[in-house]
Amino acid sequence: MTRLLALLVCLLAVVPGTAGATAAPPADCSGVQNTTAVVTDAAGDRVTGTVRLYPGSELTLTVCSDGDPEDFGPVWGLADSPVYERLDNTSESVRLRVVAAGAGERVSLGEAIERRDARGPTVVVPPANTVTWNATDETSVTLRFETASQSEAFAAASDRHSTARRELNGTLSALPTNASSDDESASNASQVVTALREYERASVALQQTAFAATATGDAAAADTVTRRSSERLTAARDRVRERLTAYETTLVERRSSVVGTSRLAFGGALAGGVVVGAAVGVWFAGRRRAEIDFDKTYDSGTTLDPRHVAVPLAAGGLLLVGGLAAAVVLGVAGVIV
Repeated sequence: MTRLLALLVCLLAVVPGTAGATAAPPADCSGVQNTTAVVTDAAGDRVTGTVRLYPGSELTLTVCSDGDPEDFGPVWGLADSPVYERLDNTSESVRLRVVAAGAGERVSLGEAIERRDARGPTVVVPPANTVTWNATDETSVTLRFETASQSEAFAAASDRHSTARRELNGTLSALPTNASSDDESASNASQVVTALREYERASVALQQTAFAATATGDAAAADTVTRRSSERLTAARDRVRERLTAYETTLVERRSSVVGTSRLAFGGALAGGVVVGAAVGVWFAGRRRAEIDFDKTYDSGTTLDPRHVAVPLAAGGLLLVGGLAAAVVLGVAGVIV
């Protein structure tokens, strides 16, 4: 008896079946009307419409009818297709994998259902050495190349183009609206120019690598890449020119205002120094002359010596120099501010 049980255990271990299967659970059929092939991807997200899938993609197929899953096998079956292979199944679903042999093929999973009339999504497997490029936010084109190296070069150029475009938009957004004369604003403007140059180089590389697709007959797709990327580059140049022109205009106006303020401060300080210095010098000289005139009433030998006005003149000169110094300080401060 013990040997028989051991033999049965060994048989169960080696015979394939649902005991060793890793089939995904059936899709949620709630809310599904009529008979529909409900398909989900490996992440559990529902696949609808026409979807482009590359070899290795996994799907789970469940047939739902009026909100409930139907039994696989007794009620419905699945036809073979070069697009997919069956991995495993449960009583209500089948797990599939897209295969490389289906490159360039398409299949409607609704039409692949046997014994039931069902609606479902269409799976399209791109041909080998193909790359899809987004021409706009809503449309895309697929380019087919002769070799894998050509398709990889275009894919790398496409990634570089997208990154350069994103970074250019970011630097433009960081450019301040109100320009200033500090180093940070100048650095922002320089970054915009650098980002534009990289975007230009990335656009050239994208167009050059897309040209290889013309050898397989995809001239229209390559032309779309060239035309659309050129339009985007022209628009980007216009945006940069507009933003930098506005930035430069604001900066020039600010600098002109600063220079005018500095000149006014310099002139005011200079004039103030001259007036104060001259007034003090005249006041000292007049006071000394009055003292000499008073002394002459008692001593006729008293005369006005140049040394008598040396001190007043020196005081006036010092005040004049002080006015000039104040003008320089105020002028420089105005430029800094």
